[in-house]
Amino acid sequence: MFYNVNDIVMDGKALHMEQKPFIYEGRTYVYLGDAVRAFGRELEWYGKTGRITMVKPQEESGEIDKSFKIEQYESVVSKIASKLESGWPDDMNAFLKAEMDSYDAGIENIYFADENGNMQIIPSVQLPEGYDPREREWYKVAVEKGIYVSNPYADIINGGEIVSASKTVRSNGKIVGAIGVDFKL
Repeated sequence: MFYNVNDIVMDGKALHMEQKPFIYEGRTYVYLGDAVRAFGRELEWYGKTGRITMVKPQEESGEIDKSFKIEQYESVVSKIASKLESGWPDDMNAFLKAEMDSYDAGIENIYFADENGNMQIIPSVQLPEGYDPREREWYKVAVEKGIYVSNPYADIINGGEIVSASKTVRSNGKIVGAIGVDFKL
């Protein structure tokens, strides 16, 4: 196995790879997500059927506030995660409510899911029967990569569009869950 593949070039342009490609038995392997992004597409995964579909990315709505950048979404969720890591609250719901109220950033929801699948969300929402946050993209990507920011998508609860940002929360170096924030666009 060779791991010293440093650059992948397509049409004369170097591609950014989230996962390092490798060569094994004369074949080059790349992370499917990187390959799909190279063609200007995104992956959609349907957990119940195990099906992966390559789709065109969502078109940006003219209503998106261009002044609020991805780095700001990451900054907000990172600050909240840092507060959790520096001292666990006695009342998670009160903590989440206070954090939501402290930002004038159009926060729709704020939520925390632990490694056992328990979830608390502000404002309170009745989640579907069998909902497991650990199976959701916001949780899985945050645990895998440390932080996640979604593309804009339709808010099925309140209407309009939102962007979700999430980050892992650690205690004594161990991941204990993920904090998430939905921002109104």
